[in-house]
Formats: sequence, C-alpha cells, structure tokens
Amino acid sequence: MVINMDETQLCTIEQIEAFLRGSASIKFLAVGDDTERYAHISRVLKRFDYQGRTKKERGVLRRYLQQTSGYSRAQLTRLVSRWQRNRLAEIPLA
Repeated sequence: MVINMDETQLCTIEQIEAFLRGSASIKFLAVGDDTERYAHISRVLKRFDYQGRTKKERGVLRRYLQQTSGYSRAQLTRLVSRWQRNRLAEIPLA
C-alpha cells in the first residue's frame, strides 16, 4: 500500500519536530525516482528558507528530509550542499 503525504500542512519548524517525534517508529519507503525525491527536497528547503535558519533548525529540516526521502545522512548532506550552490537555478537538483 502506498500512501501519499500532503506535507503542505507542516508550516513551522515546531510542527516538523512534532512530526519527527510522532513518526519515530514509522519506516518510510522511498517512492518515485530520484527526480521526484530531488523535487521534494528542493521544495522543502525553499519553503522553509533553509539558508535563513539557525543551525538547530537546519538540523531538524535535514532529519525530516532524511526520513521522508529515504536518503542516507551523508547523501542528503551532499544534496543540500548542491542545492545551496544552485538554489537560484530553475531546477537546483538536476
């Protein structure tokens, strides 16, 4: 069974922290190809103004993306770095 998640209701870092606490025992499976997962990562980073966040808040966002994308911590760190370098491009993670 595949469940699509509507993440637009998560608007604050506090809501993401609550989501992470509530879903700690839930195992997420990566759905879609890399292009879809890259788009998800880009949307979240842009929507939450990753660049303007504190170190703690950026860590929360990275943990959220790690859980929802299925990428390892190291891979997600590389993707976030690439997004930061290319964030003004039309498709930052291509």
